[in-house]
Amino acid sequence: MRTALINAFKEKYGISVSLLVGRGQDAQQRIKVEHQIKKPVGDMVQSGGTSTSDFLEADLADPLEKFLPELVMNRDKFIYNPIFDPQGRAVGFADQVVGPMINTRLIKTGEEPKSWFDLINNKWKGKILIADPRRGGGGMNTFQTLQYYKIVDESYFRKLLELEPGFWGGSS
Repeated sequence: MRTALINAFKEKYGISVSLLVGRGQDAQQRIKVEHQIKKPVGDMVQSGGTSTSDFLEADLADPLEKFLPELVMNRDKFIYNPIFDPQGRAVGFADQVVGPMINTRLIKTGEEPKSWFDLINNKWKGKILIADPRRGGGGMNTFQTLQYYKIVDESYFRKLLELEPGFWGGSS
């Protein structure tokens, strides 16, 4: 997908794109060093909510209108209306899609959980793998989103932990 996007961007705008993929903390450290030596390499950063907050707190982002004023003025170009912080730095362009994935080799159609609350059934004990919410990244974002939109509350997570889920990933 990344290659297709890079090629489509070059074809449409005539601008070559190079991509550095990595964890948010690693990218942040690299960008800090580039700023310190006054030789920034990258023009844009795509990151999750935790890394974006870290970039802003470390003052590693410039106001978008400084470099892309047409995007600031033409918000209709975005799928979602962008969110800017008080300094005019873009902080958000899209919603996060949150949902469980089912291994259809292990769970037959019709037996899969239909809601978040179906997951806290004892029949799933030891069979759940979740992105680690104790660290930055997708796990934390998922759990924050579920609570923010009042889909679940803190007691849900306690019940989920009783089912001894496995944890993977995270930013640290």
